[in-house]
Amino acid sequence: MEGRALYKFSIFAISEERAVISDHSILETPMKLLIPPFLRNSVCALFIGLVISLTGANIQSAPPRVLPEGQQHQDQRLDAPRTLHDYFPFTQVSSTGEWELRQEQIKRRILISAGLWPMPEKTALNAVVHGKKEMGDYTVEKVFFESLPGHFVTGNLYRPAGDSLKNGLQNGKRPGALCPHGHWENARFYDLGEAQRKQLIAIGGERFESGAQNHYQARCVQLARMGLAVFQYDMIGHSDSKQFQEHRREPRAKMNNPELGKWGFVSPQAEARLQTNFGLQTWNSVRAMDFLLEQDQVDAKRILVTGASGGGTQTMMIAAIDERINKMLDAGIAVMSADLFRQGEFLKAGENASENPHVQYPGKTDKPDQRWRLSGVYNYGYNDSLFSRRVHDILTCLAFVKNHKKWQVKSVGLVGLQGAGAWVAAGSAVAGSAVDRCVVVSEGFRFADLDSSFDQNFLPGIVKYGDIAAFLTQSTAQKLWLFDSDKKLQAQVKSSRSAAGKTDGTLVIYQGEQAQAQQSWLSFLLK
Repeated sequence: MEGRALYKFSIFAISEERAVISDHSILETPMKLLIPPFLRNSVCALFIGLVISLTGANIQSAPPRVLPEGQQHQDQRLDAPRTLHDYFPFTQVSSTGEWELRQEQIKRRILISAGLWPMPEKTALNAVVHGKKEMGDYTVEKVFFESLPGHFVTGNLYRPAGDSLKNGLQNGKRPGALCPHGHWENARFYDLGEAQRKQLIAIGGERFESGAQNHYQARCVQLARMGLAVFQYDMIGHSDSKQFQEHRREPRAKMNNPELGKWGFVSPQAEARLQTNFGLQTWNSVRAMDFLLEQDQVDAKRILVTGASGGGTQTMMIAAIDERINKMLDAGIAVMSADLFRQGEFLKAGENASENPHVQYPGKTDKPDQRWRLSGVYNYGYNDSLFSRRVHDILTCLAFVKNHKKWQVKSVGLVGLQGAGAWVAAGSAVAGSAVDRCVVVSEGFRFADLDSSFDQNFLPGIVKYGDIAAFLTQSTAQKLWLFDSDKKLQAQVKSSRSAAGKTDGTLVIYQGEQAQAQQSWLSFLLK
């Protein structure tokens, strides 16, 4: 060994069990095969600097612990899943510009969570308005139309009449209002009952018994008398909207079916494509706006939405997404070791994280009709998925490395192996030019193959937007090394990189045996 220098490098490796660091001392002669001369005495580059290698297998059997044995991180992400009953304080903004940016972020999140990004094609409404009733100073008509071919939205259209016709007019146009209802049983049809009507009047909640009988209808009547055209429409599973028997639905195993077109609306297959009650209802609200704006005299510049409870939720959703509504180391290789969320020291002894945490049923106060809380769409409405949190941790590591005051990082490499390929593909897609080289060994992983909405790799909506191919085609890493035998996927990645102006030399699609893959991607990183 005398006279033969040793070079030391480290790999930051993340697996489904934990992340570890492996230090390797390699003789100068073999390393000449991998490290070009100008790098042999270079200062801190991330594998040409720091290589972050995410892998599904431990490189050394007993990695050093950060915390004492038996002690767990006090990380708030380890808390029980959040629900609608938890506290969500408003985050203050300091300027108009800051709010505009946040507004756009909120809008995009809503559209994606509802499965409406990009917006579906708007087909013919084929609206039917009939059964007009003259009520003196207002009229009521029955309405149904198709928000999607074969799916109907139902409701009532209120318009001013008689003495009310003079109200609200500007240049021959009048305001319009959408009135989504909340979670009262049979909301558009419900009757509060005589005893409760009298009590409501007695405490000043209403002035007249007719208004106390059904406050939804009373609101629409009053708005019509004020000169507005008002459309009150049913939430799915309510009143006349009976194509879906329930408004909020619990998961049902019988709805699971991997065959295209044969899965049910409450299933992992549907949720993976963002086909949900919430998304359908929000789309119904968008089409309800279309219907309202088609009515004679309605002023497109004076549109409002108003609702309470679930109707309040839809009011916020449509106001956010529809712009038609007037609204508001000092030298050598730098080394870092980290556990991604719910890995390594994020876990208790013997614990694994094969599933996303989710609400357990039944709870102490749960009733049988509350099993809808088991739905993945409910859970992910309040909680980030394990997948997204792990990708967030990867991005945090990248930011830490690139902005470290002492390290002179020249480039960054991400490597995803043995179960972590999709994480790295997603991280590279989001990180953009912050990643210089990216290695993805996907092992044929596809989000569409997951059979549980709570699998640790489940990500709502990713199948709708192209599965793992969406991340790989969106990756703007200067160089990409890919090991996936799917010819269609390979062609998609080649095409996307070509369209982005990246030459063939920036893409390596490995065609060899898995046993020799490591030598290939190491050479790719160190060229």
